[in-house]
Amino acid sequence: MILRLKFIPRFVAVCLQDVRTHEADVFFRLNKLRQSDSLLMRCALAVSNVPVALFFACVLLVFTYLIMAFERAAFVAPLKLWANALWLVINTISTVGYGDVYPSTGLGRLAAAALSTIALLLVPISVSLVNRRLELSRGESRVLSMLDLAEARRQRTNAASRLVA
Repeated sequence: MILRLKFIPRFVAVCLQDVRTHEADVFFRLNKLRQSDSLLMRCALAVSNVPVALFFACVLLVFTYLIMAFERAAFVAPLKLWANALWLVINTISTVGYGDVYPSTGLGRLAAAALSTIALLLVPISVSLVNRRLELSRGESRVLSMLDLAEARRQRTNAASRLVA
């Protein structure tokens, strides 16, 4: 069983190219796993940051266009310009919300509310992926702990030598 767990990430990375293969079905049956969409999505996110980056870019472009289109109906609206609508979308996603530009129509406000809801899901996923990429491997953390122990031993030796001298 431990040997199977060790090879799961490598197998998933290979099988994500074509998930509906016979090898994938055998692997899932052997490990009593259900081949569901949520499992495949989690595996795709664990293997690559590209899907999240593409989704992030699509959210930026789609909501910028939606807000710009909805705000065209307003008589005086700074969000008719592409740059101002993009500024609002970026501020909303980053939860900064300066308040200098805001939607004035009902549909524009609805789009901004939907954007903030999507941002509540998108930002933590992005931060988690970056954190996972920056996390030390088991070997690297062992090396750092060994270096810390060696430094502590050296400091104790120096303190003892000063005490004796």
